[in-house]
Amino acid sequence: MTENIQSNTTNIDDLIDLLPDQFPAAQEMIKYEIAPHLVDCSAGIRDHYIKVIKKRTNAASITRSSIYHMIRVPCDMLRFAP
Repeated sequence: MTENIQSNTTNIDDLIDLLPDQFPAAQEMIKYEIAPHLVDCSAGIRDHYIKVIKKRTNAASITRSSIYHMIRVPCDMLRFAP
């Protein structure tokens, strides 16, 4: 199980490394490529990645809650999909 978690976080780290430097250009990738990997992560892990995404995309003026909402909505849709 620990190996699976470590593999998932490595994948998320790799995806974040591919993000553009500007938040507006990164939004689609965050929503559709990174958010699905955060579905089963704990709140603490999700908060960590929100901070990493914010730093990577130079989103200093973007609030953590707006990034969290952008991630949470696709995750909720995936969780309740048939």
